[in-house]
Amino acid sequence: MIPFFVPSFPPQTSPELFCPKDRAKDIDVIQHVMQDAKLFIYISVTDYLPLLIRTSGGSLVSRYWSPIDEMIREAVVLRGVKVRMLISFWKQTHPLTFNFIMSLKSLCMELANCSLEVVSE
Repeated sequence: MIPFFVPSFPPQTSPELFCPKDRAKDIDVIQHVMQDAKLFIYISVTDYLPLLIRTSGGSLVSRYWSPIDEMIREAVVLRGVKVRMLISFWKQTHPLTFNFIMSLKSLCMELANCSLEVVSE
Protein backbone atom coordinates (compact mmCIF):
# COMPACT_ATOMS: atom_id res chain seq x y z
CA MET A 1 0.00 0.00 0.00
CA ILE A 2 1.33 3.43 -0.95
CA PRO A 3 0.80 6.10 1.73
CA PHE A 4 -1.15 9.08 0.47
CA PHE A 5 -0.97 12.42 2.25
CA VAL A 6 -3.49 15.18 1.62
CA PRO A 7 -2.41 18.47 3.21
CA SER A 8 -5.14 20.45 4.91
CA PHE A 9 -5.92 23.74 3.25
CA PRO A 10 -9.09 25.58 2.27
CA PRO A 11 -10.76 24.91 -1.09
CA GLN A 12 -9.06 26.87 -3.83
CA THR A 13 -10.25 28.78 -6.86
CA SER A 14 -8.65 30.30 -9.91
CA PRO A 15 -8.53 32.84 -11.47
CA GLU A 16 -8.36 35.36 -8.64
CA LEU A 17 -11.25 37.35 -10.08
CA PHE A 18 -13.60 34.44 -9.31
CA CYS A 19 -12.14 33.68 -5.89
CA PRO A 20 -14.62 34.32 -3.03
CA LYS A 21 -13.25 35.56 0.30
CA ASP A 22 -13.55 32.13 1.98
CA ARG A 23 -11.46 30.35 -0.66
CA ALA A 24 -7.72 30.33 -1.28
CA LYS A 25 -6.17 31.23 -4.62
CA ASP A 26 -4.63 28.29 -6.51
CA ILE A 27 -1.15 29.82 -6.53
CA ASP A 28 -1.24 30.32 -2.74
CA VAL A 29 -2.16 26.68 -2.14
CA ILE A 30 0.49 25.44 -4.58
CA GLN A 31 3.08 27.64 -2.89
CA HIS A 32 2.08 26.40 0.57
CA VAL A 33 2.30 22.73 -0.44
CA MET A 34 5.62 23.15 -2.27
CA GLN A 35 7.22 25.14 0.57
CA ASP A 36 6.10 22.57 3.14
CA ALA A 37 7.55 19.64 1.16
CA LYS A 38 10.45 18.02 3.00
CA LEU A 39 11.28 14.94 0.92
CA PHE A 40 9.64 15.09 -2.51
CA ILE A 41 7.37 16.98 -4.88
CA TYR A 42 5.69 15.08 -7.71
CA ILE A 43 4.21 17.21 -10.47
CA SER A 44 2.09 16.00 -13.37
CA VAL A 45 1.13 18.49 -16.07
CA THR A 46 0.03 18.42 -19.68
CA ASP A 47 2.24 21.42 -20.50
CA TYR A 48 5.11 23.14 -18.71
CA LEU A 49 5.65 26.65 -20.01
CA PRO A 50 6.15 29.39 -17.43
CA LEU A 51 5.05 32.08 -19.87
CA LEU A 52 1.93 34.17 -20.14
CA ILE A 53 1.07 34.48 -23.82
CA ARG A 54 -1.71 36.84 -24.80
CA THR A 55 -2.81 39.00 -27.67
CA SER A 56 -2.42 42.75 -27.34
CA GLY A 57 -3.19 45.13 -30.16
CA GLY A 58 -3.27 42.30 -32.69
CA SER A 59 0.15 40.84 -31.80
CA LEU A 60 1.24 38.09 -29.41
CA VAL A 61 2.89 39.25 -26.20
CA SER A 62 4.88 36.83 -24.04
CA ARG A 63 5.90 37.44 -20.44
CA TYR A 64 7.82 35.17 -18.08
CA TRP A 65 5.58 33.96 -15.24
CA SER A 66 7.99 32.77 -12.61
CA PRO A 67 6.22 31.74 -9.37
CA ILE A 68 5.99 27.96 -9.89
CA ASP A 69 9.28 27.73 -11.80
CA GLU A 70 11.02 29.56 -8.94
CA MET A 71 9.36 27.31 -6.32
CA ILE A 72 10.69 24.21 -8.12
CA ARG A 73 14.20 25.68 -8.32
CA GLU A 74 14.16 26.68 -4.65
CA ALA A 75 12.97 23.23 -3.54
CA VAL A 76 15.61 21.38 -5.57
CA VAL A 77 18.64 23.61 -5.03
CA LEU A 78 18.15 25.24 -1.64
CA ARG A 79 16.18 22.62 0.27
CA GLY A 80 17.34 19.36 -1.36
CA VAL A 81 13.78 18.20 -2.09
CA LYS A 82 13.49 15.48 -4.75
CA VAL A 83 11.34 16.77 -7.63
CA ARG A 84 9.84 14.47 -10.22
CA MET A 85 7.88 15.95 -13.12
CA LEU A 86 5.64 14.06 -15.54
CA ILE A 87 5.08 16.25 -18.59
CA SER A 88 3.16 15.47 -21.76
CA PHE A 89 4.91 16.47 -24.97
CA TRP A 90 2.75 16.95 -28.06
CA LYS A 91 3.33 17.92 -31.66
CA GLN A 92 1.95 21.32 -30.65
CA THR A 93 4.22 21.71 -27.60
CA HIS A 94 5.73 25.18 -27.57
CA PRO A 95 9.45 24.97 -28.49
CA LEU A 96 10.45 27.03 -25.43
CA THR A 97 9.09 24.25 -23.21
CA PHE A 98 12.21 22.21 -23.92
CA ASN A 99 14.44 25.17 -23.00
CA PHE A 100 12.72 25.59 -19.64
CA ILE A 101 12.97 21.85 -18.93
CA MET A 102 16.68 21.77 -19.83
CA SER A 103 17.25 24.80 -17.61
CA LEU A 104 15.63 22.99 -14.69
CA LYS A 105 17.57 19.79 -15.33
CA SER A 106 20.87 21.67 -15.57
CA LEU A 107 20.49 22.73 -11.93
CA CYS A 108 21.49 19.26 -10.76
CA MET A 109 24.51 18.71 -12.99
CA GLU A 110 27.08 19.71 -10.36
CA LEU A 111 25.13 19.51 -7.08
CA ALA A 112 25.46 16.37 -4.96
CA ASN A 113 22.18 16.73 -3.03
CA CYS A 114 20.04 17.60 -6.05
CA SER A 115 17.40 15.40 -7.64
CA LEU A 116 15.19 16.58 -10.48
CA GLU A 117 13.73 14.01 -12.84
CA VAL A 118 11.62 14.85 -15.88
CA VAL A 119 9.61 12.05 -17.45
CA SER A 120 7.73 12.63 -20.68
CA GLU A 121 4.53 10.97 -21.68
